Amino acid sequence: MSESKAHRAAAHPRAAITWLSAAQHISILSSYLVFPLAVLREVHADAATAAAILSLSFIPLGVGAMIQAHPRIGSGLLCPVTFTAAYIGPSVLAFQIGGLPLVFGMTIFAGLAEMAMAPVMKRLRWLMPPEISGLVLFLVALTIVAIAVRNITSLRIREHSVAEYGTLGITFGVIAALTVWGRGQMRLFGVLAGMVSGYLFAWHAGILSEMEKTSILMQPWLALPSTEHIGFAFHATMVVPFLIAALVCCTKAAGIVVMARNCSPDAAAFGEQETMARGVFADGLGTAFSGLIGTLGTSSAAAAVGLVAATQIASRNVAWAMGVICVALAFLPQLGYVLAHLPTAVLAGMLIFAGCFVLTSGMQLIIDSKLDNRKTLVIGIGVFAALMVELQPALAQDMPSFLLPITGSSLVFGTVVGVLANLLFRIGAVKS
Repeated sequence: MSESKAHRAAAHPRAAITWLSAAQHISILSSYLVFPLAVLREVHADAATAAAILSLSFIPLGVGAMIQAHPRIGSGLLCPVTFTAAYIGPSVLAFQIGGLPLVFGMTIFAGLAEMAMAPVMKRLRWLMPPEISGLVLFLVALTIVAIAVRNITSLRIREHSVAEYGTLGITFGVIAALTVWGRGQMRLFGVLAGMVSGYLFAWHAGILSEMEKTSILMQPWLALPSTEHIGFAFHATMVVPFLIAALVCCTKAAGIVVMARNCSPDAAAFGEQETMARGVFADGLGTAFSGLIGTLGTSSAAAAVGLVAATQIASRNVAWAMGVICVALAFLPQLGYVLAHLPTAVLAGMLIFAGCFVLTSGMQLIIDSKLDNRKTLVIGIGVFAALMVELQPALAQDMPSFLLPITGSSLVFGTVVGVLANLLFRIGAVKS
């Protein structure tokens, strides 16, 4: 195929290829529903509420892709979004203080904050140098690992503990095998394949109760998603945790949008700085939309851009097709209940995998920052503060109540301590 024909095929694929590519993106991104599910399990949400939130969660996947692909509102690129672990800690804290309405209200706030950061990204770089960005990713991984460990330790007291551990092994084993030994696009579907394999094993091994199976099978094939859980609240004490999550997503989105630009056959037509700013704005708008319809925050998906690079299909039409498919999926109640009843062992296996990759990404950023004594101490203090929260959570309860939103989350507390230490040591360096 000549270069001009390849360019046309990437920018304007046939309708069948467009819809198939959209389905591929959704199948990969749907595995990241594990993050809102992890929050729902942490706060002990009932199955009906969890199913409603997870059903609605498909809509931001499609709408977020369309917002990002819009040439005036967003970057104009095929750069789909998905759910992110950055909002796990803040969302759990918000639920403890004000329930789901506060989670959704603060998610909208975080989206608006990210939109406000978009035009001034250059000026924010001093606040999030590479070592701090690496520290934050490391702490996000710590949050994921902590939840995974809690889920794994709960398996030993369950009725089918042997089968539970088998489910965990199958889930993680399939994900790891496809990721390490899979070829081409097979690697991108490892998490989804692991989730499906683990779920099927758990179903036939009797891990799901008859009541859970019945609640799935008795759902209608088609129905409006429930919105009874939706409400909105705002609490000033939650501003810092959600601002930190927004800043993390802002930094992440900027890098992923640049990756998407480089994958586009029309890359030369997109100015890097302008495209990055519009992409971050669209990223925040997608998060605000997610909170508005009653689910958790989203962010640009590196896995989706990886699929674009692998298939060379970068048409914005794929985003429009994703929007149609994702909205349709929200009207399938059985799918929401299948996800709501995801076995604990399957959830743990997926979280272990996600934690590994986020952890190593953070470590790579830290190493690439060319560590000196100041950076080493900043990172060490941040990690120490985060571990203190995870290992001795009672210490957070001893703090003044107004500090609980900061000290109650390892991600938030570690980030705040790291950022403050970095600023303090920089001031000291300038004075000396």
